[in-house]
Amino acid sequence: MAYHKNDGAIGTLRLVLHSKIGFPVEKYFNLIDPGVERSTIAEPTRLTIVRKYRGKKRWVMFGLGAIAYRYTRQNDIRYWYATLPEKLANSFKRFDLNFVKLSEQPPTAYNIQNRKEIKGYFEQKKLEPFILDIETI
Repeated sequence: MAYHKNDGAIGTLRLVLHSKIGFPVEKYFNLIDPGVERSTIAEPTRLTIVRKYRGKKRWVMFGLGAIAYRYTRQNDIRYWYATLPEKLANSFKRFDLNFVKLSEQPPTAYNIQNRKEIKGYFEQKKLEPFILDIETI
């Protein structure tokens, strides 16, 4: 959580680790196995930043990302899964964050049902599954 002394909580980021439940990206996409050890993957999700601190004030997003990065490095996690619009994934290249689109098969009934949890979001945002190799940062 990002905290400002005057405004309180101004941002959050959740880091999902490998478990029997699986990763959020796997709920929404029928992924082809990327061939990496699952215990070396984490998925940053639920990035939320108070409107006042968005846009030009990217330090909140980068601060939360830096904490997640440090945690992953300290815990032998090498990869991050991400569900992003392709345009956003590509925009991170200017910061040397090279998200690689994951291979997938057509969505299953399970994937389609889970996408309904956030109705219209997948169609509106054109979300895609990605992986980031932390070693390249």
